[in-house]
Amino acid sequence: MGGDEFAAVMENLSRSAAEQRMRSFDRLVAEAGRKLCGWTVALSCGYVLFPADGLTAEELLAEADRRMRQRKQERRIPAPAVAIEVA
Repeated sequence: MGGDEFAAVMENLSRSAAEQRMRSFDRLVAEAGRKLCGWTVALSCGYVLFPADGLTAEELLAEADRRMRQRKQERRIPAPAVAIEVA
C-alpha cells in the first residue's frame, strides 16, 4: 500500500452495506475538505468481501486496489457538455 492508501477492516457486512459505507466515507471526506480547506476532495474506495472476493490478504488487497482504480477512472470520464443560454 502506498503513502495515501489505507485499509479499513469491518466485519459482517453485506455487499450493499459495504457500498453504503463507502458512499458515506466519500461524503464525509468531501464535506470535511470543503469545510476545513475550501477544497474539493474526492475519496476513491475499493472494498472487498471475504471470502467472496478472495481468500488471502494479497488477493483481497489486489481486488480492492482494482476496484479503487476503476472508481477513479469512472470519475475521470467527463460529464456531457450542457449548453446554457443567457439572455
